Amino acid sequence: MDEAPDRLGQVGLRDATFHLAGRAFRQAPPGTVGLEAEFFVLDRNDPQRIPSPDELRRLLATRSRHTRLPHGSAVTFEPGGQLELSTPPVAGPLAAIALLDADLGVVDAVLDERGLALRGGGIESSRTPRRWVHGCRYDAMAAHFTRCGPPSADAGRVMMTATAALQVNLDAGADPAAMAQRWELTHLLGPVLAATFACSRVLSGQDTGAASARLQAWQQLDPCRTAPVPDMAPQCRPREQWARYALAASVILVPDADGGHAAPDRFSLADWLLDPDLGGRPVTRADLDYHVTTLFPPVRPRGFLELRYRDAPPRSLWPVAAAVTAVLHDDPVAA
Repeated sequence: MDEAPDRLGQVGLRDATFHLAGRAFRQAPPGTVGLEAEFFVLDRNDPQRIPSPDELRRLLATRSRHTRLPHGSAVTFEPGGQLELSTPPVAGPLAAIALLDADLGVVDAVLDERGLALRGGGIESSRTPRRWVHGCRYDAMAAHFTRCGPPSADAGRVMMTATAALQVNLDAGADPAAMAQRWELTHLLGPVLAATFACSRVLSGQDTGAASARLQAWQQLDPCRTAPVPDMAPQCRPREQWARYALAASVILVPDADGGHAAPDRFSLADWLLDPDLGGRPVTRADLDYHVTTLFPPVRPRGFLELRYRDAPPRSLWPVAAAVTAVLHDDPVAA
């Protein structure tokens, strides 16, 4: 075999399948918890104004170390200006909640001095959303959802600029059998917990017929990247399920030296692996890793399990939602 493809990081379909499957699940017994909490930022003096991420970064710069707050949470921003705090993995839900709560206190104090405040909620319709954060990835996502046509185009704009979630990250499982059981459990509990803590219909003031208007928006997007993974091939093991799901999903961006360009035509990752001309060049392992960042099923395997189905709760309820979600998965009796 020619050694050049290996040196360039190029892969074929078989190698891609092993790569995707191997990176999705890392064996680890339940115990650590990470939280990713998104919030809308409100201006008390001008309720219709949406503060920009640049403004918020400047305010937080005096209290954070680079992109992390004093207690370790990373600060990022969603396209519509939603502020997200992500904790590192720590031992158990109580420690994760305490860490996030401490860093939220820092953010609250900084914002309060400028008349700003964080608000939880799954979807927002009280202000006209705008997209603050651009870049190749988000531009390609917007173009892709538009090409999918209605209702995906409108839902894509709502999802990117007017939704917020509370994501709970959990260990994948101690061994293959435990991972399979845990993978199934996350999908059985997901609809129950999503409905139990749904709050976006109340926040938006609109009765769409769905308890979670945020999840409804997600369900109107391209199903090859937002539907639950087991629907693809229920008889397979988790690693195989994920690899098949990722290979079947359409490619929305081909990375290049400038960041990337939107895929000109709709083709799957498997199509590109079999026909390199579709993307203008062969697929590399870096392309595989990038591709999975554009997939958003309710439970996404990232070595750990990222549970994405929860609306961001009101400020007073997020610790309860986080604790219940983690305990129901990690405690054998509760599960």
